[in-house]
Amino acid sequence: MQHLPECQVLKRVFFLMLVLPVLVFLAGCQTTAPYSSPWSFPYPTTDRDAPREAADVAPPEMDWRTAETRRGLEVYYHRAGPDAEDEMQYHRGGVSQEVLKPPSGTPEFSAIRRDRTAPPAAQPGEVTVALLLPLSGQHSRLGQSMMQAAQMALFDLDSQAVRLLPKDTKGTPDGAQQAALQALDEGAQLILGPVFSESVKAVSAVAAASRTPVIAYTTDWTAAGSNTYVMGFLPFSQVIRIVNYAVHRGYRDIGFFGPHGDYGTIVMRTLHYSLQQHRMNVGKIGNFSPTEPELHHVVQEFLEAPAPRRGAAENFSIDSVVVPVGGQALQTVANMFSYYNAGQRRVRFLGTGLWDDPSLAGEQTLHGAWFAASDPALRKDFEDRYRENFRRAPERLASLAYDSMALAVVLAKTHDGYGHPYARNRLVTQSGFAGIDGIFRFRRDNLVERGLAVLEITRDGPRVIDPAPDAFHFASN
Repeated sequence: MQHLPECQVLKRVFFLMLVLPVLVFLAGCQTTAPYSSPWSFPYPTTDRDAPREAADVAPPEMDWRTAETRRGLEVYYHRAGPDAEDEMQYHRGGVSQEVLKPPSGTPEFSAIRRDRTAPPAAQPGEVTVALLLPLSGQHSRLGQSMMQAAQMALFDLDSQAVRLLPKDTKGTPDGAQQAALQALDEGAQLILGPVFSESVKAVSAVAAASRTPVIAYTTDWTAAGSNTYVMGFLPFSQVIRIVNYAVHRGYRDIGFFGPHGDYGTIVMRTLHYSLQQHRMNVGKIGNFSPTEPELHHVVQEFLEAPAPRRGAAENFSIDSVVVPVGGQALQTVANMFSYYNAGQRRVRFLGTGLWDDPSLAGEQTLHGAWFAASDPALRKDFEDRYRENFRRAPERLASLAYDSMALAVVLAKTHDGYGHPYARNRLVTQSGFAGIDGIFRFRRDNLVERGLAVLEITRDGPRVIDPAPDAFHFASN
């Protein structure tokens, strides 16, 4: 064997000493690669300082979360050209139509066309916005809280450009339809609300004749379409966010244990869809009724667990499970899992926005569970100011009324007088908006898309373990 000269040996050793750390670093980068959403907004990774491509992300077009940015809106000017929507490039990997397929038996309201009376003359530069809420009836407390939040937005943004038309839906579809007819007769150019699904569908049918846009607060995704945008807290972003994070953290056998019904079905479909993006499948599927008297038998069958033994370390076929229920039902399921030695250290619970409930901190079996929701720190300023003004805490949905009214105000202020102030190409933008509940934007299917944080349930309340993104990704294809 021919021996290399000593100087060449030293050179090769020196070269290897330089190259090996680089190879190890690259291998490590592959194990912690950023995870992405089919809905195309960026999620934070462990590499917080990683640079972003300027062409891929952009800050929200409008941000009204703090006093400083609210004042900044006074000089903000936005103009969208008539072809702006056509120029947008949207991510083609959105949630499939199969996932979004409405459940069978969904009622439909036909469009109501009639001769409208001439609306009252508006002041120059003024737009008219209707706010449809249940101000009377069994949901009046919710309606009043949302009304007060909307009034806060008007005050915060010092709006002289918006004429507000509050209308009482009485919490019924018929009441909502009559309220919408009155609002349109009075010249409403935008309808905010109502809250409940059937009321939204009734209002959409009324507004369709005049093509008046409706920004509804419902969580029923089937209510979206044509002129109606759904702003409620939808499960799609929540499920995709928590699943992507769990996969990023090394979970590979994610199961589903959820209730019968439409909500459980859509969460399971979205879970399946999201896992497919990672070339994975749902590890196991189980269904139950929250009122099931023998729930522990259902849990035992799902876990394939023997009778519990003290100190036993069972091996389960899943390492995590999505449980889309909240409140007492969630606590009961968590207790049953813990009873069969499937606590958070062995089977991690993953949840949706239904877990956005501070009272869950009192359930020890849920400590360590993860869920996706808006960052509570973003709402703190709003909630503190609401308490200061109205001497009570706001209802959870009040932030939707604030954000939608703020959106209506800033679009009215920045309207240049050409076209409709709430034209589709002004509502549907890739960069979106930043509100009390974080960044959001309306997709081309009229569903809201949100940038969410991942939170962990602790004895001191929910704790953010992965912050919400501060910008949406632009589609690159």
